[in-house]
Amino acid sequence: MAFGSGTLLAALSLILIQDAYQGASFAMTALGFLAGAAIYTAADLAIRWRSGKRHASPAKDGPAESGLAIAAGSFIDNIPEGVVIGMSAIGGAVNPVILVAVFISNFPEALASAARMREARWSALRVFAVWIPIGIACGLASLSGH
Repeated sequence: MAFGSGTLLAALSLILIQDAYQGASFAMTALGFLAGAAIYTAADLAIRWRSGKRHASPAKDGPAESGLAIAAGSFIDNIPEGVVIGMSAIGGAVNPVILVAVFISNFPEALASAARMREARWSALRVFAVWIPIGIACGLASLSGH
């Protein structure tokens, strides 16, 4: 997951940040990143609240909570990633760097999340019930970006 995250961060830093800065401003770009961090934090807190571990540290999370946290993070970042992929397809071809970076970062996330859910003895059907809507949301985000 660290390699995938690093790949996505590099692609964001080298391609998307520059486009955002040129298309808007530094303040809007920074606000977008801060909003993303706030959404991730809110999702993590909601998962902890739901599991009754409001004050537990991430190291003490059970497999189900950490699997859900990874899935929630993937859902949150799949929406803007899908929009970017859809927007880049407007010119006729998807930017291959972004596409590869998104795949390399999302595939290990999904595997790690599903493995944690299975470790918590979730059925395959329940794991798919979490991940199929995430895939559909990413596809719809890509369509809306296009």
